[in-house]
Amino acid sequence: MPMTAEAIAQQLQTLPSTDDTEAALSFIKQPGLVQVPHPFPDHAGAPAHVVLRTYRLRAKSTAKAGMPAFGFPSLLNALAVLPPMEPVTTTVFEGTGCLGIFWSTQTDPLLGFVIVKQRSPEEEQERIDWFRRNIT
Repeated sequence: MPMTAEAIAQQLQTLPSTDDTEAALSFIKQPGLVQVPHPFPDHAGAPAHVVLRTYRLRAKSTAKAGMPAFGFPSLLNALAVLPPMEPVTTTVFEGTGCLGIFWSTQTDPLLGFVIVKQRSPEEEQERIDWFRRNIT
């Protein structure tokens, strides 16, 4: 079941203060936050091993692309210790310039999170143009 921003903020406040948790708290407390559907609907309630495999790849591609992100290491560590078939639920919010994805299980209300700075439309167009020039 998706979590509310308030419930996520409460959970984040119980975690040790790190750059990642501070970024997540700042993100989840911003005004105008909008809950959005998960960008990959086939992952809704997916088993932990599928989510782990997918987000290991996403962590690498995000780092390679130079996109600022917070939370990947702790999320991947948390997923790695779950039973492989444990269903994992996601809640996704879009805020000013960022996307936040928060994971939970039936026993852990906040398993982990990733906050990713989104590209501006201009940056995204520049990236698409680069691919067209160099890949096609």
